Amino acid sequence: MDIARFFKQNNNSVVAKAFGKLAIEAWIAGGDVDFQNKIIKDSTFVGTKADCVYELLSSTNNNLFKNVLSTFTNGKAQFELKFRIGEVPDGADGSTTFDNNTGIITITFPQIINAKSSIEIASIILHEGIHGELRRIYEGKNQVSEPLPNNQYEYLVDLWDYFRGISPPSKVSNNASHTYMVHNHVLPIANAVREFDNNTYGIDYYMWFGWQGLSDIGKITYPQLLTSSQETNYINLQQIPINDSIKQSCDE
Repeated sequence: MDIARFFKQNNNSVVAKAFGKLAIEAWIAGGDVDFQNKIIKDSTFVGTKADCVYELLSSTNNNLFKNVLSTFTNGKAQFELKFRIGEVPDGADGSTTFDNNTGIITITFPQIINAKSSIEIASIILHEGIHGELRRIYEGKNQVSEPLPNNQYEYLVDLWDYFRGISPPSKVSNNASHTYMVHNHVLPIANAVREFDNNTYGIDYYMWFGWQGLSDIGKITYPQLLTSSQETNYINLQQIPINDSIKQSCDE
């Protein structure tokens, strides 16, 4: 699709023009742009192992990946998505931010992600994709395609309001999303990673992929959702699918 047609199909809106500007910048810098699905791959992301895993998740129709990313694709989302490699605060595996001026939700991965196994990268992409989905819903006030049920949306808003009162501004979205994810996404992430690994082992071997980044919250919820002994067990079991001889094409 050429950029003129993209602007016409999006009624020359301010958001479309902002996306178009970023798309042109990405092209010039060697990035990749999917105009139909409104996804930008920054030049830092294109051709990396993380990009390979992203494409593998997409091509294999992974259910969670498909459900999360479908809300940004096929013209269904008012916000666009961008992937890049760059600096991430606090040594995290990824970071998701929102630009009010452009409507772009940017998912950033640290360079070190490309040294991880495909199964680890897949779990990180899924985790950050859910951050993007929750941000889309929050910023769109649930007036979006595939909205949350009202009670779930109200809970998400309550979390945002709560953490806005006690967290630094840069931490509000992350803390609210993580708390929501603890109650709704641990098992779906574990199941999605297991699916990505061709269902090789039982679900307990993949539970730590779901809990990574969320375990501290899970251990202080009431009732407690994760015990210390479960955490240790899941961490140990996770090493088996990470270190076995079964490899994805991106590991070669």
